[in-house]
Amino acid sequence: FLPKSVLPTRAPLPRDKFNSTYRNLPVPMRGLSFNVAFCSVGFGIFFVPRASSRLIGVDIDKNEEDAFVSLDGALRRLDLDRIDHIQGIPKTMAGRELGDGEGREEDSDPLDVLGNGFIRTLMRMAMTLDPLDTCPRIEGDAAYYQQNALLLHLGYEPFFAAASALSGGDGSSVNGPGMCTTSYLSHEEIARRMADLPGGQRDGTLYRPNDLGLFRLGKKAFAWCEGSPDGCGMVLGMSASDHEVIRPLLDELFGDGRDYPESSFTSEGRRWTKADFVESATEFLEGKDSISAKGDSRVWTTMQQHKTSLGIVLTEDRARQFVQLQAAAGLLAIANDQDVDVAANSIGVTVESVNAAKASMARMYSAFLKAGIGAAFFDVDNPALLEKASYAVLDTFLFAGGLSVPSVIQAGLAAYFKGLVSPDELDMSNVDDLKLLLLESVRLYPPVLGMPYVEASTGVRHIPLPGYAGLDRSVYGEDANEFRIRGDLEYYHSRSLGWAEAAAPVDGEPHTNHVCPGRSMSFNMII
Repeated sequence: FLPKSVLPTRAPLPRDKFNSTYRNLPVPMRGLSFNVAFCSVGFGIFFVPRASSRLIGVDIDKNEEDAFVSLDGALRRLDLDRIDHIQGIPKTMAGRELGDGEGREEDSDPLDVLGNGFIRTLMRMAMTLDPLDTCPRIEGDAAYYQQNALLLHLGYEPFFAAASALSGGDGSSVNGPGMCTTSYLSHEEIARRMADLPGGQRDGTLYRPNDLGLFRLGKKAFAWCEGSPDGCGMVLGMSASDHEVIRPLLDELFGDGRDYPESSFTSEGRRWTKADFVESATEFLEGKDSISAKGDSRVWTTMQQHKTSLGIVLTEDRARQFVQLQAAAGLLAIANDQDVDVAANSIGVTVESVNAAKASMARMYSAFLKAGIGAAFFDVDNPALLEKASYAVLDTFLFAGGLSVPSVIQAGLAAYFKGLVSPDELDMSNVDDLKLLLLESVRLYPPVLGMPYVEASTGVRHIPLPGYAGLDRSVYGEDANEFRIRGDLEYYHSRSLGWAEAAAPVDGEPHTNHVCPGRSMSFNMII
């Protein structure tokens, strides 16, 4: 969650400046959007004809209407100002405001951010806990909550830099956040650990927990899968058997036709083309005198990903309803189960009402999957499989691309309009320059912070940190904490881990792929 202070509610785009900038862009560049991080799951443009609202006995329009009636009821008393306040408490994960290109000084002591008092003492205590030899899967890991509180207080880079300094190691990894947990900091080690996941999950030696980046998600927010023997939680924590079924569906909808990504990005995929993105962004911006970097980016992303994956054409009003659900569901998901009811009450909802709204949306997605492409990938008459696929789509919209895409939109807009790059350095009418702005924005303001998985035999949690890979000074230079265009496209492509490029599938087994299926698609959203 990004603090409200990151950008004003209305981005500083006066009408004359916005219109002149917009008009001066060539047609393919109008509606510029930095929609990168569909990476966790990925989306593509897939326009499903809707000539008939009743296909194979499914009343799609009724399911859609019921879903949004449920949303309206669940969120009637939602306090968005309160959510903004809660989200505004921690610093940004980069330890700076978006658009602030000044990071920690190259030769500064990473422990300086701790001061000399209470925070330094807490940090030293938190990071010097001896890891357990055996890691039982117990609730209430106090070290996790303590260290994550410090992480949110200090920011992503300052926290891990200080943790590394306190550990006295070689800087490639640190213990935490939490007991029986190792986070990987060096570009080389992050890539190596990512590469272990596809084969490890296939063999059963590794599994993905119900985590979102560095957050361990509560169970109450995922009540639909209570009692499930495996795969209980959000889409990123799918079991190996579920991943084998659902990943090919995602690749078909959002992929670029390759089993795993090469260094280059394609300009069209199996179900999308660059022209689709241009048309959508241009239509959304048409007639707007100003844009809200936070609100409009979320609304456009919601509209786009629904149309992309299932052909659901949402009005802006309905997209704003979904964004409200996203805000509430996200806050409740990261709350621990003991406190989630208190968190819900503080924003004017109940856990039960939010879960009911999510279930109603999932039923709508089930109707579209059953009427459309779902049957090509799994037995749509199997209720359990259809439910899992539907919730995979919902979680993608709520937590994966739905969260990370708007954050990168804001980062890219902030970098440009706050002047981190000069007109002499960046030509907005030059496609290659825009790609470089995008890649540098993702490097310094990463939308994907962690990619956790667990050893099945020991319970040890490993967290490669894709976001930290962009801060490795041995790869990006001693000024890695500063915003600067660093090279050409190949320079960035060859170093990028932001789309989990190192988690390529086992040879001959594309369903084991953990690279972002929408890698090329998301990159082309810029254009």
